[in-house]
Amino acid sequence: MPRSSLLIVVARPPELESCDIKSDLAVFSGVELHPWERQGAQAAQQPAGYSWVTSAAEEAKKHKWPHQIETKAVSRRSTQLLPRLDTRSSLGFKTKVEIRLLVAGIHYMVVFPAIIQQSCEEKLYIHFSSLTEAVHLVVTLQTKTQNHTLVEQDVEKPGTFQSITFQPEEVAFLHILIHSGDNVLLKGHKKVLVKPQKNIILIETDKGLYKPGETVKFRIVNLDDNLKVIKNEYSQIWLQDPEYNRIAEWLNVKSNHGIVDLSFPLASEASLGKYTISVQQDMAQRTFSVEEYVLKKFEIKVEHPPHITTADEEFLLSVCGKYTYGMPVQGKVEITVMTLSQAVGAWNARESNFTSLAIQKQGGWTNKDGCATFTIKTEALEINEADIYVTAEARLVENGTGAYSVETALIPVATIRKSVVFVNLHPFYKRGIPYTGKMFCHSEESPLRNETVYLIVDVNDEETELSFLTDEKGEAHFTLDTTSWNSTMVSLRGTYNPSSDKSTFPGESEGDDFHWLKPFYSESDSFLEIKAKNDVMSCDQEQEVQVDYILSQNKLGSEEDHIDFYYLVIAKGRILFSREKKVPITQHENMQGSFSLTLPVGNDFLPDINLLVYAVFSDGEVVADVEQFEVEKCFRHKVELEFSHKEEVPGSKVRLNLKAAPGSLCSVRAVDKSVLLKKNQTLTADSLYEEFFEDSFMVGGRGLPYRLEDFEAYPCLPQQPSPHKKARMGAPWYQSEADVYNLFKKLRMKILTNTRIKKPVSCVLPGFEKKINLRKQFIAGSQATHADSKPHSDDKEKPKPRTLFPETWIWDLVSVGQEVSYKRRPKMPFSVLQLPGTWGAMRWLSMSEHVTLLQSSRAGTPALAANSSSDAEQQHGHVSSAVQLLLVTRMLWDAGELWGGGVDDTISLTAYIAAALVELHLERNDTVLDNALHCLKNVTLDETSLYVKALMAYVFTLSKDMEMRKQLLDMVEKETVAYIVLAHVSKPDLSLSEASVTKLVRWLSTQRNAFGGFASTQDTVVSLQALAQYAALIPQDIRDVKVAVKGKGASPLEFHVHRNNKLVLHQASLLADTGTYTVQATGRGCVYVQTTLYYNIPPPKTEEVFVLVVETVPRDCGGVRKEFDIHVSARYVGDRGTSNMALVEVEMLSGFIPIQSSVKELEKVPLVKKTETKPDKITIYVDELGESSLKLNISVEQDIEVQNLKTATVHVYDYYKPDDRTAREYAFPCSSASVVLELLHLVHVAEA
Repeated sequence: MPRSSLLIVVARPPELESCDIKSDLAVFSGVELHPWERQGAQAAQQPAGYSWVTSAAEEAKKHKWPHQIETKAVSRRSTQLLPRLDTRSSLGFKTKVEIRLLVAGIHYMVVFPAIIQQSCEEKLYIHFSSLTEAVHLVVTLQTKTQNHTLVEQDVEKPGTFQSITFQPEEVAFLHILIHSGDNVLLKGHKKVLVKPQKNIILIETDKGLYKPGETVKFRIVNLDDNLKVIKNEYSQIWLQDPEYNRIAEWLNVKSNHGIVDLSFPLASEASLGKYTISVQQDMAQRTFSVEEYVLKKFEIKVEHPPHITTADEEFLLSVCGKYTYGMPVQGKVEITVMTLSQAVGAWNARESNFTSLAIQKQGGWTNKDGCATFTIKTEALEINEADIYVTAEARLVENGTGAYSVETALIPVATIRKSVVFVNLHPFYKRGIPYTGKMFCHSEESPLRNETVYLIVDVNDEETELSFLTDEKGEAHFTLDTTSWNSTMVSLRGTYNPSSDKSTFPGESEGDDFHWLKPFYSESDSFLEIKAKNDVMSCDQEQEVQVDYILSQNKLGSEEDHIDFYYLVIAKGRILFSREKKVPITQHENMQGSFSLTLPVGNDFLPDINLLVYAVFSDGEVVADVEQFEVEKCFRHKVELEFSHKEEVPGSKVRLNLKAAPGSLCSVRAVDKSVLLKKNQTLTADSLYEEFFEDSFMVGGRGLPYRLEDFEAYPCLPQQPSPHKKARMGAPWYQSEADVYNLFKKLRMKILTNTRIKKPVSCVLPGFEKKINLRKQFIAGSQATHADSKPHSDDKEKPKPRTLFPETWIWDLVSVGQEVSYKRRPKMPFSVLQLPGTWGAMRWLSMSEHVTLLQSSRAGTPALAANSSSDAEQQHGHVSSAVQLLLVTRMLWDAGELWGGGVDDTISLTAYIAAALVELHLERNDTVLDNALHCLKNVTLDETSLYVKALMAYVFTLSKDMEMRKQLLDMVEKETVAYIVLAHVSKPDLSLSEASVTKLVRWLSTQRNAFGGFASTQDTVVSLQALAQYAALIPQDIRDVKVAVKGKGASPLEFHVHRNNKLVLHQASLLADTGTYTVQATGRGCVYVQTTLYYNIPPPKTEEVFVLVVETVPRDCGGVRKEFDIHVSARYVGDRGTSNMALVEVEMLSGFIPIQSSVKELEKVPLVKKTETKPDKITIYVDELGESSLKLNISVEQDIEVQNLKTATVHVYDYYKPDDRTAREYAFPCSSASVVLELLHLVHVAEA
């Protein structure tokens, strides 16, 4: 009878946790062993009949536990339990020791995913060898709250189980129990991660870019990771504009066969920018843009070499243009070529007419194919070492229309002519099986053909040099004999220069690549090797895969005539299926060969598939290999779509043919290709792949996340006998060796098995005692060498008490003579002090004395006024000295030497000085006062506090500048009211019925302009904050409000505001521009109603402070899309020298839009801060305007043809004084009426 093997299982009560015997367990064959059994655990390599019962008995004797042991001889194909032994320790608790005997030859493997998804079918793989009867399987999932029995059935082959719903992202224990009658064959557990079923909500818009007034169409579909539609209801879908207003909302939306189809019409005055569609609590989002744009009629491509070098004399560039419908473009091509550093220099110096001889410009005309070719001299570009790219900008202008398109290409400048890189090499080798790989030889990613490349193989510091010739793809394939590699680390180096300096680090030479190979572990040098495939596997086909094997001769008996190989196909972390392959054996002397497997590839949407092939020997050793295969992106349902004709004339009828499975609901979209040239967000198989699949589960490419580690120890290598003290033992739970266990881990699989799949490691822990002794000797030696020094005392010196805690540290009177210095060394106090800034306070004291003197001198009595001339001169001297002191104070402030006194900015100080000077009744043309008032007028009011605004209002009141006074008081008034509202709404017990708050809110709301803001940025921010906080309280009290807007002779507009749509901005256009409207609200709650009227105002005839000249110059009056330029010249002629920040608003003629490139050019003009583009006008922000004219140029083109065009207006006005404005009209320059208007305009300018 064959010998049997014994395993020991110790079940401990919870009381053992407080004992010295901790839960520091070793693991052998899936069975937990206690520390005292580690001696036995090292017997893994012992004969099968070796028993570990002795070590347990010795441990019982050591603790004086009563014990008894019985043993039985058993046959190979039977399973029995030995009696349980009750032992009682001196601590008074009871433990049970079970000695379980497993018959040699019965080996098991249970494989299951480390991640289990809810409501998905998962396959549990079970393997038994030498099993003659069915066994009973029980799979239980233990969560934090309860246990769930997933499956309980008799099995003879791999089965499946259905997971149920759990809390998301929960780590649980999967318990496996397999028994035959009363005999337990397998009992164990592993950690698994239970995740909710992965699904993706896709939001697709008909296009990614819209114009104001267009309708946005979008669809929503919810898919699981198998691309199956999840038919559910969406509780909330909403649309948000660029200002984060919720402008549309849909509630409780049901899908039509899984697809939701919605639309939203954009207003004609819709804000430009990015809009966001969101699905219930941001589960999914999709953005689109609203812009004023012109679609490209054609696209151009710049064809260039993959790279250039300084050794190249010249290179060719080809520019080709094609219409969106595929026809070639006829026109003129201009190309500009320069290095990247020259391009940066040209950009930085764009205002100074930057020119360089190194910038190459050429021109030409396209041929019949729509292409033009140019030859560029490399030397003329003056490429230096820092240049990594050459830029080529091509501009193609269409014949007849003047429409153009621009494209820029970056051409790499090659610094390393040649490089070699290893491609997809395996990180390990298997001795005896040839190692295959390939090198890719390239220059800046361009393949190098027919190149000689070398492979340096280093085994035990012995190098072998091999040479190869690259093929048409720039690849060199190699096969290496591993028979003599002797399970050591091997290095591979690919290079063009095998004689390079060996003193450099591996891979340090330019263009080289370096790779380490680890030996794959097998105790018997038996291996499997799945041959990789370079091509992508096609859908719905069977693929033949070759597997090579090399086996040890003593692993099979003489009567064996075949080997059983098993294989699993795994994808997305799940077991797809398993199969078996019987391979006949004819020659036992040479256990090496190959066989093929049939691998069916279905039509499931998978990122790739993994093939695991293994065999189990009778002694428990496992040989295995894993290979990954790339598969085509397959779809289970096929859809065919085509037009009846590939080409048709505009306006003709065309038929669209669609073919799909019965019952399908297909989403179809057809858009102008020009839209896709502008912004392409088309859903593709690649974009789906990126949405669904990610490979972020593994840590470092091989380890599981820490929370999923089972912390099972590796088997230990046999300990070498030592005559000295017994070594401390500890088995690690993690290592990165190449063994069978790590293959399963890489596949995200958990495994319970009694087979040998882990590489044994050394369990001898480092000895720390020796190091501690050395440390002690070192300390002792150190003390001996310093024997003559003062003895060291163990008692620490007590710190002296802290006694100096002055409240005033320095209080001195210092007289400074010739030396402007003061030296003193006071003792530093123990307390922390704030240093008292006396100089600033002293200066303010001196200033206040003089101001008081000035005020008292102004209020003198008649007797004082009748004083002698000497008294008057003395008083004038006081006035003069006060003014001088104010100026000195101002200079000290500018020098940064003045602080304190409650004034912390230059604006406040200037206002104080100006107020004092005005109160002196100085001459009106006093330079100091005029400069102070001019400085205050140019202050950016948005950056000042409420206090400063009030102070400035007082100054301008004294100086009789009523316009500035009104502007400041308006801002102060709104800000003050806003802060009062904030003070009210911040009360926790505020009632919305308080009349005072309601009145303040109503008044504040009436001060808003048509765009929702206020006079300045600062009062806008504060006022909107107050209104928003007040509005936040309204939904708590709102019930149901209906608002009706009624006009004469028109149907009423009705709005319905309730709890579910209270956050939506409701808006609609009035049917008539003029007339009387009434607004009526019914229900309970509070709503805010605002009307905005857009209209044109003829320029008022007032005294103008700006000179504005507007000219129009036609560019293309005969084309389909007419174009012209608007030349604007503006300057300031008011009494302030320069204006505040000014705005230039250029309104568009009906049907015309600005050319965006010309708008971008405006931002390069000095003094222009920024530009804003709206559907009907362009606004240009200018820092200031002075006596010199600011010249601006805007190019516009016709988007929609409009008959009987009216004139448009250009405005220029002061940002802070909007009444200071000038306006001019301009007309379409391609009509005869525009000539008359231009003459009238010139007459008007001459009169001005």
